[in-house]
Amino acid sequence: MDHVSTPEQILRRFWQGILLTAGGLLALATLLVALVSQKHFLIAPLAYVPKVWAGVALFGLSLLGWRWRPRWTVIGCLSALFYLAVVLEWRTPRPIPAGAAWTVVTVNAGDQDLPSWQRWIRRQTPDLIGYCEMSGHPQFASAPANAAHLPHTRRYGPFALASRFPIIAARSISPRGADGRPALPFLPAVRFEVDFPEGPTAVWVVHVRSPRTDFKKYREWQRWKWIWDRPADLHQRETLQGYWQEQAAAIEYLKSQIAADTLPVLVLGDWNVPDSGPRYAEVTRGLIDAHRAAGTGYGYTFPGDLQVGLAAGRPWMRIDYILAPADAWEVLHCQVQDDAANSQHRAVLARLRRRRPLPKAPPSTPLTAPRAAAAGHLR
Repeated sequence: MDHVSTPEQILRRFWQGILLTAGGLLALATLLVALVSQKHFLIAPLAYVPKVWAGVALFGLSLLGWRWRPRWTVIGCLSALFYLAVVLEWRTPRPIPAGAAWTVVTVNAGDQDLPSWQRWIRRQTPDLIGYCEMSGHPQFASAPANAAHLPHTRRYGPFALASRFPIIAARSISPRGADGRPALPFLPAVRFEVDFPEGPTAVWVVHVRSPRTDFKKYREWQRWKWIWDRPADLHQRETLQGYWQEQAAAIEYLKSQIAADTLPVLVLGDWNVPDSGPRYAEVTRGLIDAHRAAGTGYGYTFPGDLQVGLAAGRPWMRIDYILAPADAWEVLHCQVQDDAANSQHRAVLARLRRRRPLPKAPPSTPLTAPRAAAAGHLR
């Protein structure tokens, strides 16, 4: 006698197949991002998808089968929780250690909601604020400094620094080609020198170009054809691989320059590199990631703009960082801006303590206004 499956049995098998497929694909994608990520142009986009929703979807899918396979449901739910808590590194709140410390903030000001920023920054009263992508905010550099009672402000191209302590010098950090021209189509960083009470400190404000517009290239068939048949006169930046090679070059250059700095460093800014995979490991090599050291939750900073559909009211990616060498700084606390309104990026705040007083080193030669103006950078 032929066995005839009932509709419920068909649904159960369908659910089992979907659950196993979803779990397998999630595990595979996690491994690819962790091991390859932006090093290969086919895997790179996976690093920028909203990973937290994959765990939520797996949890919900597992619950659907409770009636048919309770054991499978439990395994699926535990796997989803493991992914959300351990793989994505959820961090529980911890007490903030007492004692003197400096409060440092980094923010991408590109699409920042100024009123919500002002409300949030007034509550924090930081000692140092590093800004990147300042081009669209001619008023931004002075307003936050006034709100936070920071007397020293220096603007350099799309970067700015507001500080409680004197800013001694500022210079652009950009690789040059053999012809002396910039090797990158953007200015990746500015190095400010700040006279902290413990001694001069190099504050690096970084912004690596976003891959957002380059993702559109993946929808163009012509660029896929160029993988096999590339015209001789085609510039590398026009290919699918172009941005990722540019990103690797920018990170390698910045890291080499930061490592060669003779002063204690603080590194602030938007690296446009999510917090997993080989590129993130390169960014943080030799430096403490303030969120991983003393953060809360996921620490996601982008997209803070609540109008983004996939955001569902919350950011899903961490690309803005406060980094510091462990031998010079102790990270006591780290948090992400909670009042972001329609801001695209959320600011990151960290409280840091200098591990030991350093001898007063002679400061660099200040970058004077006439020299900077002649270079076309300082505004």
